[in-house]
Amino acid sequence: MCSRSFRPAAALLAALLLGGCNSYSLRYRAQPQPKYHHVYADFTPLQDAVGFSIDTDGRRLEEVYVKKGDGTVVHPVSIAYPGFGRNGALFPGIGVGGGHVVGGIGVGIPIGPKRAEGLTTATFEQSAVGAPPWELHVKIQGMEEAEIPGVGGPATGK
Repeated sequence: MCSRSFRPAAALLAALLLGGCNSYSLRYRAQPQPKYHHVYADFTPLQDAVGFSIDTDGRRLEEVYVKKGDGTVVHPVSIAYPGFGRNGALFPGIGVGGGHVVGGIGVGIPIGPKRAEGLTTATFEQSAVGAPPWELHVKIQGMEEAEIPGVGGPATGK
């Protein structure tokens, strides 16, 4: 049986778990989302370029392009990748203790798969992509190609 005091706690937990999908507060999401993954993007207008920030769900971006309304594909002039690191560690150690005095030595050994520690940014020439909204296509390691439509238009990622 569920008590009434348990329901608000369960609702809060569900909101926290579901809200963690877009941890960078990016405004646009892939539609549909790749199965078991979360892909979001946003853009930043630059002087003569447009930067697209992409949350790759911790994986490496393999390809990105903008598809224009006439079907033309535009590739970025540069891609800035975040650092990659392991998300877990094993800490074997040696310890000695007696009474109230305890000492020890430990060494952390990174384990687990390497994951992106931030956003990937692809920069496109403004004259090549034209005016928003844009249709951003991304191919991310281990996922099918994802389409993020309407970037630069009304937000879809919240």
